[in-house]
Amino acid sequence: MATESTPGSPPDSSADAASRPPVAEKAAKGSAAGRRFWLAFGFLARLALGGLFIYASLDKLFHPAVFADIISNYQLLPGSLVSLLAVILPWAELITGALLVIGLLTESSALLLGFFSLVFTGAVSATLIRGLDITCGCFTVTRTTDNVAWSHLAVDLGLLALAVIVLVVRPRLLALDRLFGRGRSQLR
Repeated sequence: MATESTPGSPPDSSADAASRPPVAEKAAKGSAAGRRFWLAFGFLARLALGGLFIYASLDKLFHPAVFADIISNYQLLPGSLVSLLAVILPWAELITGALLVIGLLTESSALLLGFFSLVFTGAVSATLIRGLDITCGCFTVTRTTDNVAWSHLAVDLGLLALAVIVLVVRPRLLALDRLFGRGRSQLR
């Protein structure tokens, strides 16, 4: 039984539906390809974000005193918190980055790394606005690194974007979350 349609809209009948499969099939393939693209992109974003934070933590872990000096140069925290942060932050970056790479507690890890990126964006912005000429300490603390610049702000925003992609897409490819039934892929 065909239902009446409004003028300008296609009628809703089984005969008309039967005449549309090639278009619907093509749209379904495009949709599946789009989903596969975003899941693969989300997986790569997960690996990149986690890997970058692991890399960023290593030099800081082995040189906490140097990292504390760099944090102090930002002039954003009281001295009592600087040493504590210099010890805790690299471990948090390492553990959270590793969890993200293996896909365990993926959403929580991406959320925390996104928060870190947001805080780093604020610290770099404050430094640029105040015109401080200090080293970043972003990925290394012992080698000669660039001073804080607008490019560091772009990197921090890029890391934040990766975290948002992981949170939205929720990639489960090669993720331990999948084994434990934690989280679902957002794109189906």
